[in-house]
Amino acid sequence: MIRKATSSDIPAIVGMTERLRSSVRSPLEVDPLVTGRFVAGLLASPLAAVWVVDGADCPTGFLAASVGTASISMLPIAVEHGWWAEQGGGLRLLKQYLAWGNEQGCFAVRMSTPPHNERAAQILERFGFDLAEQAWVKVL
Repeated sequence: MIRKATSSDIPAIVGMTERLRSSVRSPLEVDPLVTGRFVAGLLASPLAAVWVVDGADCPTGFLAASVGTASISMLPIAVEHGWWAEQGGGLRLLKQYLAWGNEQGCFAVRMSTPPHNERAAQILERFGFDLAEQAWVKVL
């Protein structure tokens, strides 16, 4: 079942964020306090949403997003801040996000994937996403 996250889900979301970070091989470590505060801010914002996939005894997936803008236009864009599903539900989360972006009047929705995750890229292409830009990171 997909549902809106609550503050009681924050510890599970922080844990899933660490597994997501490890999976995408991000050089940036997860700070649990910062991540928890960020998720709490999303939960409190009328311009954000966080959904979880309920597992047997705890959430097993999440998608966090907010409405923002691009640096070149003030058109609203839905921005994904994390998408993770360990035991299914990832596609349902994506569909929920797309519907939410539409309900918010967004011009577009944005998703991020690591360069080595071809499966996620294929899913997004199947849902009509186009590769629009890539981010490059150099650790200093």
